[in-house]
Amino acid sequence: MPPAADTRRTYASRVRMYLAWPTERPATGGDPLIDAHARDWAVRDYRRYLLREAHPKRSVRYVNNALAALDDFHLRRGLARLEREAAKHRRRQW
Repeated sequence: MPPAADTRRTYASRVRMYLAWPTERPATGGDPLIDAHARDWAVRDYRRYLLREAHPKRSVRYVNNALAALDDFHLRRGLARLEREAAKHRRRQW
């Protein structure tokens, strides 16, 4: 069963915001639209941005919705599911 129209509209909005966000940040590593490892780090950084730096800061509920939209987006692009729990707690190795 396809998602409801409101869900599709919300997901599209969250994905557009995510795709616009990297242009505000320097690139670090591979392309997150192609490479699953780079994607996990980009989504982790985006999650942190939404919770701590965005103006206004976003609620956990909003962030979870955004992560669900990004998971759907990346699955449709042929990448595996996001490794959310692991990516939340890992520190970037420079």
